[in-house]
Amino acid sequence: MAAVVTHRRAETSSSLISPVPRKRTRFKSPSSTNAHSCKMQLFYVTFEFGPSELNLFKLISEELYYVWKETNEMVKEVQEPIEGLFLITEDGENVRDLCLKLFKFSSKTTDVQTCEKVGFRNGNSVVICHLGKSFWRKEIPLDSLQSLVKDVEKSMLFFIVESEVDKIKLVKRESLSFASHVLEASSEKSIIYEKCYAGLEKALADFIFALKLKTNTRHLSGFLRQIEKLQERLNTRKSRESSNLTRECIRKIKDAKKHGVVGYRLSGKTLFIFESHQPLNDQSRTLIESHFQGDVKFLQLKRAFTPQCAIRCGGEIINERIEKRGSLGMFGEITNSMNQDNSFSSIIAIASGHLYKEGDLAKVQQHGEVKSIGLCIWPNDDMLENGRLHDISVIKLFKSVLPLLSKTVDELNENVYVYGQPLSTLADRLVFKFGATTAKTKGYIQKVSDFEVFDGDVMVISPRIGFEKFSDKGDSGSVVLTRIENRLYAVGIVYGGDLDLSIAECLSAKKETIATSLKVALDRFTESTRRSIIFDRI
Repeated sequence: MAAVVTHRRAETSSSLISPVPRKRTRFKSPSSTNAHSCKMQLFYVTFEFGPSELNLFKLISEELYYVWKETNEMVKEVQEPIEGLFLITEDGENVRDLCLKLFKFSSKTTDVQTCEKVGFRNGNSVVICHLGKSFWRKEIPLDSLQSLVKDVEKSMLFFIVESEVDKIKLVKRESLSFASHVLEASSEKSIIYEKCYAGLEKALADFIFALKLKTNTRHLSGFLRQIEKLQERLNTRKSRESSNLTRECIRKIKDAKKHGVVGYRLSGKTLFIFESHQPLNDQSRTLIESHFQGDVKFLQLKRAFTPQCAIRCGGEIINERIEKRGSLGMFGEITNSMNQDNSFSSIIAIASGHLYKEGDLAKVQQHGEVKSIGLCIWPNDDMLENGRLHDISVIKLFKSVLPLLSKTVDELNENVYVYGQPLSTLADRLVFKFGATTAKTKGYIQKVSDFEVFDGDVMVISPRIGFEKFSDKGDSGSVVLTRIENRLYAVGIVYGGDLDLSIAECLSAKKETIATSLKVALDRFTESTRRSIIFDRI
């Protein structure tokens, strides 16, 4: 089935920065080259969704590019950062499919452009030569590669072959690269990824050096601080994280659950304790404060971040009982439905858990009229007592509305898989969503330590550069999606955002979106109802 998505322009920053992707003029289109047998071609490859090892590389290199774009007229010494890698393979090869095979880059979002030579600051560029079976079968001399790799530093040059025999043959035949840099296609690529980060480290250091020579204006000083923050974030890859929260402090927080504590988050030197409704008693507060070296602030959960539901304003799915609107997230089919009413189908829709409860009518606005599309069957009143952050609203749809469910987003006409691993495995990963208010937006899952609500996985998503926010009022219930290899995964459900800056030290918190694990919500539904949901298409 396909979700109904209202077409509205996504909110973007008012600055001169444009959302990605962008066109470059220095490369040729792959179609502009003549295909010749036995010819090796150089490609510049950039990607949006790649292996988890490159999540942070993608995030930092993208932000670095935009700072360069804003400053290149003032700091001409800094050359354009490299955001991807260079790949040499036989002309005529399907490069996108090859990148999926070798690096797990999604072929749907990988950008491939041909070029004449490895560009710009060569010491920062990773160059990979793929030598397939046809290369050996035709016995093309390695001299044909000399002109393509002659300026590449040896430490940044790699060869990928299809077999161990080819690997031995290449190492013996020519010493264009280190023996350790000749890899089989099926082998893991961590040595290549580490060189990508090494090139990024050098690019950051070069940028900082150039900016420090010219920070005679407040404008450039601000960009210098941005680059230094990127450098600090990159350095965290190599350092072991240490937490100011002791095990005893966490135990005291957990013990306070029976008195109304529903979660916590450490932000800098301040520990925030989230309370459900009533303030925590003085004894529990004192116990927590005595076990934490720093400031402790207690606040109700709704003060920390509020549901992205708009009251009496735009949205896509409506609950008139509580006068709120959110986003219809995804369609699916419920198993073991035991349908007693012929007016209902087995098709369901999901929305944010705080938008509907059992018995509520779900409505949408169509042609100026509000139309009922189904009835909420979950969560019930018993579940509401445990908080709703980790729940979804499950809405059973009327048979009469099924013909109205039309696909409006072509790029999502594919199978959607529910991500089953812990959300911690998605740190720094690029995600996107379609919401009723802001349409399509993109963001990165932040790596936030010491953050838990209702004993479940919680995602903190910051907007990708070029977007004002990842979500806004009316987007609650949107499904958070990502691509892993060539599959589309639903990883979470948008809950809310807008952490109060007056109580937080995190400067980016006001633009944060809070999302919860879809898998956790589905497990709670299945455990309670003994029914499951199969998702087909958005």
